[in-house]
This record gives sequence, structure tokens and C-alpha cells, in this order.
Amino acid sequence: MTPGTDTIFIVSKSISQGKKAGIFSALGVMTGVVLHTILIKKKGQALINSRHL
Repeated sequence: MTPGTDTIFIVSKSISQGKKAGIFSALGVMTGVVLHTILIKKKGQALINSRHL
């Protein structure tokens, strides 16, 4: 398995700007993943509910 763009982004931030920047980058990436997951779940559920009508 190869690292994805998220991993490359976090590692490059950590190397160029230090540990703190790497941690904040990782938190930002995780926040984006969680938000996208929540939105997809809501939209998917709405789609499933509209099909049952």
C-alpha cells in the first residue's frame, strides 16, 4: 500500500514547518474526512428514504 495525498501533505508540512504544523495538518485532514463522511451518510439516507415512497 502506498501513502495517499493526505499522508504526503502531512509529512511534507511536518518536515518543512515542524511538528506543530504537522499535527494541525493531520487534524485538518481528519476534520475534512469526518465532515465528508457525515454529509455522505445524510445524503445517502435521504436518497434511500426517497426511494421507499
